[in-house]
Amino acid sequence: ERVATRRACTPKYVGAVFIERVGIIEGIVPQHIAISMKVMFGLRLSYTASYRALRAAQEYVRGTAEDGYANLASYLHRTKEANPGTITDLVRD
Repeated sequence: ERVATRRACTPKYVGAVFIERVGIIEGIVPQHIAISMKVMFGLRLSYTASYRALRAAQEYVRGTAEDGYANLASYLHRTKEANPGTITDLVRD
């Protein structure tokens, strides 16, 4: 596997591998990622690399803030349909 053979991996790749292998992101801190990568692949990560991998994993699972805001109008419409009487107002620049 790529992680085991390369000397260095990008935090984005480490985050994706972590999600693929572990499958959870809630309650995870950078130290969990560093320990997991050490146990699974013998890969030593600094706190900064672990933090960046965690951020990449969170983005991979949850999406970006921009994605969330792009879906906001649709979400408000579905909320209004599901709950008649709900008042929604979205103002865009």
